[in-house]
Amino acid sequence: MRANGASPQAVAFARMLSAQRGFFGYAQHVDAGRYGPIARVATLGSGISTYASGYYAGPNLELTSTEDDRYDARLHLARSPVFRALRAAHPQATLWEQSSPVSELRRPGGGQRFVSVRPIVDGCHACKLLGAAQVGYDFDAAGRFVSTVLLDVRAGEVAWFKPRPLSPAAGAVAAPNDFSVLRATGIDPAHVWMSVRQLRDAGLEVAGGGRIAVRVPLLSGRGCEFSPTSSLPGVGVMFTNGRATRFDVTTREIPTDRGIRVGDSVATLIKVYRTLRATRDIYIHGGTDYEFAPGPPFERYRLTFITDGKRVLAVYGGRLPEVRYVEHCF
Repeated sequence: MRANGASPQAVAFARMLSAQRGFFGYAQHVDAGRYGPIARVATLGSGISTYASGYYAGPNLELTSTEDDRYDARLHLARSPVFRALRAAHPQATLWEQSSPVSELRRPGGGQRFVSVRPIVDGCHACKLLGAAQVGYDFDAAGRFVSTVLLDVRAGEVAWFKPRPLSPAAGAVAAPNDFSVLRATGIDPAHVWMSVRQLRDAGLEVAGGGRIAVRVPLLSGRGCEFSPTSSLPGVGVMFTNGRATRFDVTTREIPTDRGIRVGDSVATLIKVYRTLRATRDIYIHGGTDYEFAPGPPFERYRLTFITDGKRVLAVYGGRLPEVRYVEHCF
C-alpha cells in the first residue's frame, strides 16, 4: 500500500480492518476519505473470485458494499434512455456488482460522495459488456450512508475502460456542489423525470422547500411548473405533472458537456456544436436561439442556447416540447 502511495492514515486503517475483520488480507488498497470519515477499501476478490469489488468503511467498521444490490433499486436505472435502449436490444442487460473507483467528491449538502463505474452486462459477469454506469455512494458528514445516486449511463465497451472524468485533475470542471455539467438530459447528478423529492436526494433543492414558485395550467390539461433552486444559484427546473422536464442555467459556473458556458461567444458555440438549428429570439432584439439535437438514443431531448446574437445568455437542457417553451411555461 505504501508503494502505491497510500497515506499513513490509510495504512493504519487497513491494519485495523485486518485485525478486527480478519478477511481483508486480500485488500488491494485503502483510500482514506478526503471529505469525511469514510474510507474506500478496494479488493481483488477472494477465493476463486477474480474481479474487483469494494467496500466503504466507517470509523466504527460498519461496511457498505458495492455488491449489495439492495441499493440498486434507488438508482431507477430504467429511467435512463441509454439503459432502456440497451435493454430493448438485450433483454438480459443488467448492472453488475463489480466496480472500479473513479473519485471522491464533496457531497451536495455536505459529506462524501464516492463515484464508481459499474459494468452493464448481458446477463452475467462473464457475458458481453454492453456499457457502464457511474454510481455515487453518498455519506453524510457523520459517515452515515445516505443513498446511491445514478450519475451517468453510457453504451459500449469504452464506457467501462474510459469513464468520464469527474475531477479537475482529470480534466473536468468542478462546479458548485459538484454539479458538473449540463446535458440535454439534466445536470449531473440530477436528470429529467426526477420528482422534487428525488432532486432533493440528489442534492438539488427546489426553492421554497418543494413549493413550486410558478404554476401554469396548460391548455392541453398538463400541468407545467417552474421553480428556481435554492442549492444552486442560477439554475431553475421546469416540471410537468410533478416531474422535471427541463433545467435552465443562467450562471457561468456550469458548462455544457462540450464546455460551452453562459457568456461564451456565439462564434465559439457554433464552432463547438456545428449542427445547430437557429431561430430568431422573439424577445431579444438581434437575438438568436440555437438548438442542438444530440441524436439517438436521445431523440426527444435538446440543448437550447439563448443568445443576443453575440454572447450566450442562458442554456436550457431538457425534453421536447418543454425545452422550447418561452417565459418558462408558455
